[in-house]
Amino acid sequence: MIRPDVPSLTGLRFFAAFFILLNHLTLGFVSRETAYFGRFLANGAFLGMDVFFVLSGFIIHYNYSAKINGSLKSFHAFFVARVSRLYPLFFATFAIDFLLIAHSGGIPWSDMIHAVPFFVTMSQSWFYQLTSAGTALYYMFPRASIAWSVSSEMLMYAFYPLFWYWLLKSRNFSWKMPGVVAVFAVATLSLLFKGLYTSQVGWDKLGVALFGEMASVSRSPEFSFAFWVWYVSPYSRLLQFLCGIVVADYCLKHVDRHCDYSDSTFLRAGQVLTPLYVVASCLPYQNSIPVVGEIYKIFGYTPVVCFCIYCCYANRSGYFSRLLSTNWCVRLGERSYSVYIWHIYFYAAALSLPGTRFLHVVMAWAGIYIFSAISYKWLEKPLRQRMRKLLSWA
Repeated sequence: MIRPDVPSLTGLRFFAAFFILLNHLTLGFVSRETAYFGRFLANGAFLGMDVFFVLSGFIIHYNYSAKINGSLKSFHAFFVARVSRLYPLFFATFAIDFLLIAHSGGIPWSDMIHAVPFFVTMSQSWFYQLTSAGTALYYMFPRASIAWSVSSEMLMYAFYPLFWYWLLKSRNFSWKMPGVVAVFAVATLSLLFKGLYTSQVGWDKLGVALFGEMASVSRSPEFSFAFWVWYVSPYSRLLQFLCGIVVADYCLKHVDRHCDYSDSTFLRAGQVLTPLYVVASCLPYQNSIPVVGEIYKIFGYTPVVCFCIYCCYANRSGYFSRLLSTNWCVRLGERSYSVYIWHIYFYAAALSLPGTRFLHVVMAWAGIYIFSAISYKWLEKPLRQRMRKLLSWA
């Protein structure tokens, strides 16, 4: 099966990283309560993360579904490729942060040693754990805390063979039933976790019952069990990953299909509704639209991200795809992982310099994008190739 190149999806990765940086770097001096702009900045991280997880499912299925043939060797090659892609920079951030904390202190050695196996195996976000100081394990190292999403993505890769088998290898109803049940269970679990964003009180009570008052939202929303459930937990993100896989599978099965009138109508309607949905989700709470609010609480930005990905694939000559396919956008998209993984370090360094908070943000942005180009060329790509060679079977 032909796999047409879709450079606009690489450009989309740049905007995902951009929205996350917009949240992390700008909210330091812009209040979340600022009308319109404040909530948009606050939602920037949610939008960026949803793009990353849905797009990850799409790209994985789009690029690897034909390379996997059911053999152990093909699955091994898949995992080697993905681990080699993420692990080197992930481990570098953890190692640097570990050494900085060990030198400066601030975290008990018992907590640091306990955390090492989870970070080394990229599993720190898979379980909810608290340190002796009440900090969530995945947020224990201040700069490497950003890597919780990489940890969650690794668990999704472990689920991919199940989804692949269900979509590609099943040929009849009797063989498909186990896959249907499994995928239904995963989707239901994901909806359950995500839907409980609307009832965090229940999860808060469960967290207090299991882990004590230290896991309560009232003590620390960011370290609470409820926050882990609906935002950090890979189990609540599986639905987004699965949605990306389903979109990719649909695109691959209609690779030779030309857009007809219904497709064109769908694309035009989506291009109108997508920005409206994003704008409506960022309205101040007193001006919010109830229907949009309820959809957003359950699905987040997943529906609009799915549409944007499909639009990039099905309408590669459209203005949206052309924008994302520009040379500068694609190049920045290729470096998005380096941008994402290093940006906290640059912001922390900028804050230690004299000047205003605005100047700190400007310096951090400039440093991040300059260093990401260096990191991508001299660290990320070479280390990825070496690791693939080291882990690959002869």
